[in-house]
Amino acid sequence: MRLIFFSLAAALSWTSCQTETAVSGDALLPSDARALYVIKCAKCHELYDPKKYDGADWKRWMVKMKKKSKLKPEQFDLILDYTTKLRVPESGPIEVQPGR
Repeated sequence: MRLIFFSLAAALSWTSCQTETAVSGDALLPSDARALYVIKCAKCHELYDPKKYDGADWKRWMVKMKKKSKLKPEQFDLILDYTTKLRVPESGPIEVQPGR
């Protein structure tokens, strides 16, 4: 039981440190992007699915929300890069259809 408690306490402590770094903007890493996205965006509204927007619409909304959420430029860039990667699936093998 003690092991579970200490494991949970350690995990929460680590998560807290990660969250503070992501919000403060100090030495942001790509791994901070999701935490920052959740903290800054879900604070006021649900997390929208970036795939449901075309590129121009998504960027327009992101710029609008940047002002409202008071994101620092490096935070905005990190979130925009993260959500753009969510929008665009990694390209796999291209299927070539035979011509008729």
